[in-house]
Amino acid sequence: RFFSKVGSRAAHHFMMNPRIILVRCSEIILKGKNRGFFESKLRENVRRTLGPAFPVKITQLGAAFLLHFEEPTGPAVVAALKRVFGVANFAPVYQCERDIAVLKERILEHLPSEGIRSFAVRAHRLSRTFPYSSMEINRELGTAIQEKFQLAVDLSHPDRTISIEVTPELIYYYWDSYEGARGLPVGVSGKVMCLLSGGIDSPVAAYMMAGRGCLPVYVHFHSAPYTNRASIEKVQELVKLLQSYHYPTRLYLVPFADIQKEIVTQCPAPLRVILYRRFMMRIAESLARSEGARALVTGEALAQVASQTLPNLQSIDAVAQFPVLRPLIGLD
Repeated sequence: RFFSKVGSRAAHHFMMNPRIILVRCSEIILKGKNRGFFESKLRENVRRTLGPAFPVKITQLGAAFLLHFEEPTGPAVVAALKRVFGVANFAPVYQCERDIAVLKERILEHLPSEGIRSFAVRAHRLSRTFPYSSMEINRELGTAIQEKFQLAVDLSHPDRTISIEVTPELIYYYWDSYEGARGLPVGVSGKVMCLLSGGIDSPVAAYMMAGRGCLPVYVHFHSAPYTNRASIEKVQELVKLLQSYHYPTRLYLVPFADIQKEIVTQCPAPLRVILYRRFMMRIAESLARSEGARALVTGEALAQVASQTLPNLQSIDAVAQFPVLRPLIGLD
């Protein structure tokens, strides 16, 4: 179905994709003694995101990973890997034996040159036992590519970059690279309870916390049956979308109308919104304790509305013992 939509040229490109993907980690490479924990969680999240439709074997390659698939990779695998936090970038790669002549032959056979005018070759040796230096590899391959395809060499802004990774066992080469979600693998920083309102701010806040390694659990306060279920349905759709960036979690739907009615009858109007928020914090914290979460997350930005001034935020936070994280606090 995908191929019928994008046309034969794109179909040919994806059919030529290899069965191996090179994944480079984001901040994980900066970790010390607990780096293994972060890498293990990233491997787990990659498998979970790909699911049973794409069984994969994962091996280490220096500070990177190799994903070995049973079938050639395609757009569905690329789309899935783009959603994995902790991945800096990734590339479908070909492999060959450690022979410069074989490498040259394979690249000239596989390299798609249509529609490009310039190129660069960038070799990286993980193994110093290879008889050619990185500069010599670049020069050998660059000359062959230039002669066959009549392309210009541009080391600053090439239309296509051919990357070479020389390892102790094999050589990997590629030219299509994709940006990852970066950040840290979901789960390394524990759980957080995210208050979802149904607007844009709170799901963005949840997304940002997931990118810092947190697993969000969600709570939404609604006024049904006194209002329609539109806010509930919207939040359910938001959680479904957010879960594509982390693994399945819970959404708590809390009926809040009776509390609102009591506040309206007992309290002056200028205080009502603050009191609503204080009760929401109490309830969210109680749910967070039962979930084993360690913080509350909201989408508030400083002074965006009247309830988000510093005095009002201080009043809202006063009822919570957990930290209240506001990743959007300085944004407009």
